[in-house]
Amino acid sequence: MVLGNTGRGGAQTFAMNILRSIDRERFQIDFAVNEIFDNGYTDEMRSLGSRIYVIPYYRVYNHFKYIKAFNSILEENKYD
Repeated sequence: MVLGNTGRGGAQTFAMNILRSIDRERFQIDFAVNEIFDNGYTDEMRSLGSRIYVIPYYRVYNHFKYIKAFNSILEENKYD
């Protein structure tokens, strides 16, 4: 999942509800975020088996840097 950060916002809470309820023997959810918040969901995400990757914020001027960072995560980990 791609999120802005690991804080306790609405999208993050929704993602955590999914992560908590999936069959983690069959599925794994990893996160690509722009920023890690120490007081957010970071520790719980990791304790539930998720990996967290930090990618740059998307801006028009760094479009190619963002795409390269995101694609390298997909290629290195062979996500389907």
